[in-house]
Amino acid sequence: MPYCIRNGNCEYCDRIRYGADFCFFPQGCCPFDILGHPPEDMVAYRRELAMNIAILEERTFITNMESQRLAELRAALTTSYQEK
Repeated sequence: MPYCIRNGNCEYCDRIRYGADFCFFPQGCCPFDILGHPPEDMVAYRRELAMNIAILEERTFITNMESQRLAELRAALTTSYQEK
């Protein structure tokens, strides 16, 4: 995973649990990327946040770390709608 900013060591790309090349998010759409480096375009930012939230909500089993990240994504989406 050369494009992964965390080198595959996170709750979305757990190499022990899922294998070396598995990640829930497409390249550039990782919640760590989005929360750490929001894009300039607010429409694209909101779209990526909503996509990440939808992906996490569809999972049948969610860990505490994923639940925390989901709360952060929801808070960021709410905040983005309050900004002009």
